[in-house]
Amino acid sequence: MGAVIEEPARSGWWSDIWHEHRGWVVTFALLAISLVVWKIHGSETIFPQSWIESFPFAEQTDAFKDRFFPLIQPTTRAMAAGVVWFYESMVDFLTFTQWQVVFVILVLPAFAYGGLRLGLLGIVAVGSWLVLDFWDESMETLSLMCISILIAIVIGVLLGVMSSQNDRFEAFLRPILDTMQTLPAFVYLIPAFYLFGIGAPGAILATVIYALPPVVRLTNLGI
Repeated sequence: MGAVIEEPARSGWWSDIWHEHRGWVVTFALLAISLVVWKIHGSETIFPQSWIESFPFAEQTDAFKDRFFPLIQPTTRAMAAGVVWFYESMVDFLTFTQWQVVFVILVLPAFAYGGLRLGLLGIVAVGSWLVLDFWDESMETLSLMCISILIAIVIGVLLGVMSSQNDRFEAFLRPILDTMQTLPAFVYLIPAFYLFGIGAPGAILATVIYALPPVVRLTNLGI
């Protein structure tokens, strides 16, 4: 006699709906909760004042900022002054160097490592700075990028080596790196400008925060 194959028991209809349309279920559930809250509080369009008074998070945050930021601001401003000196020195060097020399230094690696196509693209890109009269502004951006990359490589390689040697440190660092890669830039630009001032230091810090995670991860993976 042939073996009888029993069909697995089917789950309930609610389980099927949940697995197939869980996104819509959660959306409608949140919508229903929002309607209930709106019904309770009437047609108020602002956050309930009673909730704000029950959780004085804004006041505590302002108090922390007023106490903590003045303590570290002298140190951060001194660091910013060093970064500005380095940045301005590089801008002066690139600006006063003959444009032909800078052009060759930027385009030649593209030909050497990327072939003819990348080299021609480099000629068009760098040449557009001259044609559009953006050479000085481009040297400022190039200086900012060079300093940011240098800082990101130094710190990233160090953290990557430490992560490769210590699993606990890697586990501790992983969510921080994930946050750095997903957090919008304007979130950390505001405290960066407050601590380091408006200008090159804040922009360099934002660039380093965005560029650091890949360096750490690739160093850890390579080791």
